[in-house]
Amino acid sequence: MVNNVVEEGAAFTDWMDYLGYDDTTEDELIIDKQKDITWFILTWMDAEEVRIIPFKRGFLGLGAKWSADWCHQGQWWPIQLCDPHRD
Repeated sequence: MVNNVVEEGAAFTDWMDYLGYDDTTEDELIIDKQKDITWFILTWMDAEEVRIIPFKRGFLGLGAKWSADWCHQGQWWPIQLCDPHRD
């Protein structure tokens, strides 16, 4: 699982975690994974810039949290691992 440090919660879990929870087939989950990976790579490549900055500093550098952002059309956004607009 990947956590969203800005909104404090799970941002992403493994696609296969859902196998067996509903009627989604393994093939459908694999297709979802392919769509998400493709979207992530294309969105990363389309970014004007990418940055990783400290979000919260830890004591003596321990326990620090980092934020990964990408810039699109002059605006910075937290990096997402899957298309937030996909069903």
